[in-house]
Amino acid sequence: MKKIIKKVAKYFFVLFIIFKVAESSIKNNESYYENLKRPKYTVNSLLLPILWLIVNMISNMTLFLYTKHTKKLFLSHNLQLFSQCYWYIHFFKRQQLQTAFIIKLFQSLFMLLSIKFIVNKKKIGKVLLSTHLCWIFYELYMNLGYWLINKNTVYKG
Repeated sequence: MKKIIKKVAKYFFVLFIIFKVAESSIKNNESYYENLKRPKYTVNSLLLPILWLIVNMISNMTLFLYTKHTKKLFLSHNLQLFSQCYWYIHFFKRQQLQTAFIIKLFQSLFMLLSIKFIVNKKKIGKVLLSTHLCWIFYELYMNLGYWLINKNTVYKG
């Protein structure tokens, strides 16, 4: 039982840290986000944390199940999570939409590497990580949309 708890803590600790960074980046910056012009097909801001949590839980469960196969998967997956962390800081706290977009590109690269590093026989793992990749692509679209629509807007909040 101790081994299982230790293993779960190892994989979900990173997610917890990122969730806390996201929370602190968004806190006191909600008005900035709410005042941005929005691209089409924007998910309601109340649903974003729920969707983010679901997608990341699926992704971390995949990591939990398949990491024993390769350390490269563990490294690439955590790099994409840290990219997510830096994205929150640049998008919400620093309000640098262009930099946030570039960070999202790196995150998608790290997720592609994570999918590649799952052993070929583990198709279900690739499918599960692909859900996260789809979410990252949606976030890329949204970030690019926010950046292009709002690049000449100066926010005074």
